[in-house]
Amino acid sequence: MAMQESPTERMRYFVEEVQERGRLELIEELVHADFRNRTPVPWQRDDREGVRETLVAMHGAFPS
Repeated sequence: MAMQESPTERMRYFVEEVQERGRLELIEELVHADFRNRTPVPWQRDDREGVRETLVAMHGAFPS
């Protein structure tokens, strides 16, 4: 993905590729290493790895 794309385009790419298609390898590219989720649920990590764990859980609960 080109870095000059807008935040909206990057978010759309994240949703389509990572959330919908399960391309979890793109998390390293699309989620900043210093990312912090300010509202995690009790079991959820608040970092980039927490994003990965949440998406793995979602894909397990709602397989395509």
